[in-house]
Amino acid sequence: MSDQPAWWEIEEPEYSQVWDDVNLAFDFKPSMSPSDWPGFREPVPSVTYALSTEWDAASSEEFLALMKGHIRTCARPDEWVYGLDYHHTCCRYNPHLLEEPEPDE
Repeated sequence: MSDQPAWWEIEEPEYSQVWDDVNLAFDFKPSMSPSDWPGFREPVPSVTYALSTEWDAASSEEFLALMKGHIRTCARPDEWVYGLDYHHTCCRYNPHLLEEPEPDE
């Protein structure tokens, strides 16, 4: 498994199947209008993060390192996780193939 890339762009038919599953599981209805939010049904249990409106490179790196560690903890070594963005390229990845997260200080 270690010779595989950690990230794979998803394409059809996987792309449509993944979004169909997300739409069904979370009642996903994306919108730019605050009156339509939340745009999905949050599962129980779940974790929600409040992000600052002031975002810089250091904040971004800290958040990504934190999330990589959490996702790695939740996923089995042979399990692929989806990174979905409604307006951009979507990927699946194996968090165990990514570089190790920084240890907590």
